[in-house]
Amino acid sequence: MKSRKGIVLIVCLLAAGFLSGQNKPVAEALVDKKKVLLGEPFQLQIRFQLPEGVSGQFPVIDSIPHFEFTQTPLIDSSSEKGIKNFKAVYYLSSFDSGHWVIPSFRVSRQIKTDTIGVDVLFSEFDKEQPYHDIKAIIEVK
Repeated sequence: MKSRKGIVLIVCLLAAGFLSGQNKPVAEALVDKKKVLLGEPFQLQIRFQLPEGVSGQFPVIDSIPHFEFTQTPLIDSSSEKGIKNFKAVYYLSSFDSGHWVIPSFRVSRQIKTDTIGVDVLFSEFDKEQPYHDIKAIIEVK
């Protein structure tokens, strides 16, 4: 009886190894900073992998609420061992302070990225220090 349980356990472990070797579609979105100052640029990366036989297309992103594009995006694709890799880097900035959420992007019906929260903050200001203009006042003769 114990040997049957041992055999079943070994077969299950071997099957788990074969199942984990299957390629699954992967989609992810990342930012290099979760907290940015007002007007500070940051990067949004969108990456996804499609195994052979899985269909999908790169999402067209023309605007993101509360964020502005500062440069044209860099989009790259490659194929390796039957897996299609896509990567895009978007350069963003925001002039609206607060906590904003970058929405998820859909690659296919089943594949989409997660949402990303970004805090847009004002720079620190010390009220105790005297206020100085950019240039000193010049007396006119």
